[in-house]
Amino acid sequence: MSLIENIKKNEGFSSTPYIDPLVNKYPERYGIPANELAVIKKHLKKLKLTFGYGFTFITEDEAEAVLELRLEKIANELKKRLPIFEDLPFDLQQMLIEMAYQMGVTGLLKFRKMLGAIAREDWCEAFEEGKDSVWYRRQTPSRVLRVLIPLKERCEN
Repeated sequence: MSLIENIKKNEGFSSTPYIDPLVNKYPERYGIPANELAVIKKHLKKLKLTFGYGFTFITEDEAEAVLELRLEKIANELKKRLPIFEDLPFDLQQMLIEMAYQMGVTGLLKFRKMLGAIAREDWCEAFEEGKDSVWYRRQTPSRVLRVLIPLKERCEN
């Protein structure tokens, strides 16, 4: 499956804005009292939310075009900020791009132990370090396991 298809599967598509699932699950972490979240949800669909140049919705084709642009921008930023990036096999580059898509390049760069293990080609340690994270424990554990498949496969071989 391609990077774009993986992200589309992992993120899902909505033509209109919605509340991020992590905000839904842990509203207090995002500065929203739980009792206020219920009120926000009740009225969200009534609001006419706009984004971009006055859009109130986006088509799936438009969203995919934006996704392609963002992935290209992330790849370019990783080439600048992560010295090992361009020397990595394609599937590991794609893995890091997907991680950066979900948590931002700065968030990805906080995985120093995992990135160090990748640089040393210690695939088992890199896989374990990727799982030894809030990303895995409290955010999207099943997605983490899917994204880290290139490391797991190298570890098992």
